[in-house]
Amino acid sequence: MIDAHAHLQMPALAELDLSHYWNQVDTVVVNGTHPKDWPQVAELAQNRQVYASYGVHPWETQNLPGDWLELLRHYLTRDPNAGVGEIGLDKWIRSYDLPLQKDVFLTQLALATELERPITIHCLKAWGTLKELLHSYEGPAFLLHAYAGPVDYIPFFAERGAYFSFSPYFLLERKKQTCQNFLQVPRERLLLETDAPSMLGPRTTWCPEQSSFSPEHQHPGNIESLYHAVAPLLAESHSGLVTRVEENFRQWWNQS
Repeated sequence: MIDAHAHLQMPALAELDLSHYWNQVDTVVVNGTHPKDWPQVAELAQNRQVYASYGVHPWETQNLPGDWLELLRHYLTRDPNAGVGEIGLDKWIRSYDLPLQKDVFLTQLALATELERPITIHCLKAWGTLKELLHSYEGPAFLLHAYAGPVDYIPFFAERGAYFSFSPYFLLERKKQTCQNFLQVPRERLLLETDAPSMLGPRTTWCPEQSSFSPEHQHPGNIESLYHAVAPLLAESHSGLVTRVEENFRQWWNQS
């Protein structure tokens, strides 16, 4: 299985025994959020199952060192298989600085385009702004992770190379409409993610290890139950969904 988006470098996961997870997944994309966690991402990428992605999360844009862009280029050139992410826009957080977020986002987007790297984008309550910024976009393929944007934006983003990942969080009853929206995602653009340790889903998606883990954090081992939960929603077999997501992931990562 493929876990298209996670943060295994986060302190909440530091003490976990992930041996079962590594037996479950073929590949996981581990996303950095700030220069301070890029070294941990690089260390994790020594595991052949880990694809590193380095970026500045919109929550971190007001707390950057002056040489952050040089550092980002360093990490990307050192690992020619690495992606750019998690980058994006966020109007959900308090005291957000949207002009600054846009500047940092576009700077990273330009670097990803220059180096021809796959991109992972975060967006919360800023879908109209993101749509404006990508209006003339012709760069590498990108993942809209945990896509919860308008259903009528899906064709627009897909035409510009977007992939869309489904989170266990969307299986919560209050996220029923978001879950339904994924039926409109082109099947060749669909991916699955845990976003561990974030966005914990309902108990029906919990792996056995979750019961002894923090009730506030997503255990990456929930990836298997996520595949089992999503397959019937898409009228797919479990094995068919595994194959489809793997093909989609390779297409996304390798076409950039």
